[in-house]
Amino acid sequence: MTNSIDKATVEQTKWAALLEDAVRKPGKMLEAYRAFHNYSFGNVLLAMFQCEARGIAMGPLATFDNWKSKKRFVRKGEKAIILCRPVVIRLTEKDEAPAPRCDYAEYRSTQSFAMLDEEKSASKGKVIKRFVYEAKWFVMNQTDGADYKLPEMPSWNKNTALAGLGITEIPFAAPVSGNCQGFARKDQVAINPLAQLPHKTLFHEMAHVVLGHTKADNYQAHGAELPLSLMEVEAESTAMLLLDALELPGAEYCRGYIQNWLGEGKEIPESSAKRIIAAAEKILRAGQQKAQQQVAA
Repeated sequence: MTNSIDKATVEQTKWAALLEDAVRKPGKMLEAYRAFHNYSFGNVLLAMFQCEARGIAMGPLATFDNWKSKKRFVRKGEKAIILCRPVVIRLTEKDEAPAPRCDYAEYRSTQSFAMLDEEKSASKGKVIKRFVYEAKWFVMNQTDGADYKLPEMPSWNKNTALAGLGITEIPFAAPVSGNCQGFARKDQVAINPLAQLPHKTLFHEMAHVVLGHTKADNYQAHGAELPLSLMEVEAESTAMLLLDALELPGAEYCRGYIQNWLGEGKEIPESSAKRIIAAAEKILRAGQQKAQQQVAA
């Protein structure tokens, strides 16, 4: 395998392809999250894709200067990992907004999954947030130097996540049986106390809320009403990413469920892949302690 991967290849890689690659390999998402957990979920997938393509073992990720500050030095000839990061551009009245370099803002947005650019009024014109690809990160296995203590993985807490997302868990009011595992409505979720895989069900129902599926005004994606089948695919795919990342049981049962709703031979649409990654990121970060929520990029 080559030590370099073309930047254009990274920029043109579809989020749906990254998502598919992550979930079809059991344990791969867990390995990537352990290595890159202080980075956003989308960049975890980007780094995992590049490490595999270049034959580099996954591990802690930092810039050249950050490794230098830790008394580790990037080996000569090593090529940087490409990630997507936000940049803020202040425009004057005469300036025209530059074309977006990538649509990463859609997946990172915490307010609107359809937002590609964030613009707001400023005293001297507009301030625009763009997300661009840059090659400036290296994994530890590309460096030599002093011993490095691996950072501790943050834990995830259900109650912290529910509170942070404004979701209320209510008692399961339906007849307690194995047929209905749980449900979501508006900003509420309920989990059957007899649910076979409670974390899987919880993540699935939380995803419905975070993705906007439970809105009373019939959720619409890109101007068209999202069909029930795609809502189920999005919610279950979000749950599968979270189960894999947090090493919780149930991810193996998600794949059949997703394919059943998606249909034989069909793939997850690119727009849904971005929303799935965004929802998983939002739920994951909401459940971590504030002191541990430092996301590098």
